Amino acid sequence: MSSPEANWNRVWERSKQTGSYSYIHSRLERSMDKVGYFISNGVLFQDGDRVLEAGCGDGLVLLSLLRLFEIQGHGLDISVSAKERAEELMEAEGKRFSYDIGDILAMPYPDDHFDKIVCLGVIEHFHDPAQSIAEVYRVLKPGGQVIMMTPNKKSLGVLDRKLKEWLGTWPFGYQTEYSPKELEQLMTARQFKILKREGLLRRRLPNDNRTVRVIGNFDRMMNLFVEDWGFFSYVFATK
Repeated sequence: MSSPEANWNRVWERSKQTGSYSYIHSRLERSMDKVGYFISNGVLFQDGDRVLEAGCGDGLVLLSLLRLFEIQGHGLDISVSAKERAEELMEAEGKRFSYDIGDILAMPYPDDHFDKIVCLGVIEHFHDPAQSIAEVYRVLKPGGQVIMMTPNKKSLGVLDRKLKEWLGTWPFGYQTEYSPKELEQLMTARQFKILKREGLLRRRLPNDNRTVRVIGNFDRMMNLFVEDWGFFSYVFATK
């Protein structure tokens, strides 16, 4: 069985492959869409804010934030390939953030260090996410804000994962999903104060692959009848 680092290196090496998770044009669309969602939910990024993305991958969420705000960006990821891709994108963008290779279970930062932390699609890859959430709490300043996202248990995406695992084509290693309520419970167990939880539909974007479109259409239909149905589970919280 491959290590998490090897799995994610392979994922990020496919950034030019149309339809892949790391396909650059899809990533650009999704990153700007996420930042718009943060802002629409009242997250105020102030000039000079120290902002960490824990599990930043190619860094496009941070770069999207840097287009809009004079923040101090910091990224952390286990994948060397992701960092190499981020360096290329920073060079092209003319904007920079610090990028550390490291593990969210033992982050190389002091206590009470960041004004805001973004953690998207990370903690679901741990059999026990409690330590990763505790580390996020540790490095966040008192009064600081965290945006936490996982795949939603209430989504056709769960069936897609299980089918690909059975076929041997699932590229992301271990993963489980959490409903918005379950994610909120994980956060409150680590002392976070919850501002909002939400099951969020995946918005249609031009570079979505066929699977994403099918899942999105099904989830939109189910969202009419089932509370919190959507591709993503989001929690906004403070320390």
